[in-house]
Amino acid sequence: MEQLEVIIKDDVAKMIPAMIAWNNEELLERVQNEILPRYMNLVYTDEDITQAKEDRAALNAWIKSLDEKRLEIKKIYSGPLDKFTEQVKEVIAAVKQATDRIGEIITTHDNKAKAEKKAEIVKYFNEVIGDLADLVPYEKIEDTKWYNATSKFKATAKAIDEKVGKIREDLTVIDSLGAADTDGLKLFYFRTLNLAQTIEENKRLKEDRAKVAELNAAQRAENSDSEETEITIRFEVKGSAEDFQKLAAFLNENNIEYRKIED
Repeated sequence: MEQLEVIIKDDVAKMIPAMIAWNNEELLERVQNEILPRYMNLVYTDEDITQAKEDRAALNAWIKSLDEKRLEIKKIYSGPLDKFTEQVKEVIAAVKQATDRIGEIITTHDNKAKAEKKAEIVKYFNEVIGDLADLVPYEKIEDTKWYNATSKFKATAKAIDEKVGKIREDLTVIDSLGAADTDGLKLFYFRTLNLAQTIEENKRLKEDRAKVAELNAAQRAENSDSEETEITIRFEVKGSAEDFQKLAAFLNENNIEYRKIED
């Protein structure tokens, strides 16, 4: 492609204007020697507030006039540079249309290459993960760096082998813990793929089960004490002969002692 070259037709060194000459030193000296000593030490009483407002307004008006002069000179001074900047941006914007179009083509190509590489990697993962496929989806071990153009499939396959191998080793460790609910503990592990957290979870569950067992034992002891305590209740029953037969049958079936109270 033919190179685009910027040619400046004027001598830039000669285009740079000299410093703007103005009576800044004179004004600064007057401000420092007259304005500041006067107003910095001036005391305004309550009766002088109107004068204070007028003085402030006068000083602000002077500041405004000086700043307006600065903006006027800046506009004249920077006019050629602003125009040059605008023209450069116009050319850049035109060229950018081409770079954006090429960028779209490159992005489409790169995305296609990444998709093809990912498909190859996922296929290999499915072969390696085997019987754990339903419990360890590819996304659990995915590393987006595997899709980079500089990433080699051999290195990626090795990384997958190591990750899957580590998972199987962790499951063996979990089996060796002798947990009360090994399957539940494995399900916890599959959510995190973190053996240290799983071991900690097993420890917590053991502690919780011990607390529950202690509570159950205490409740059983309390119920046992309650059952062994004999109580005597005196009450009067009124009913038919058949009612009394039914009551006597109930008491006998439940081994409850009873006797008739004489008048």
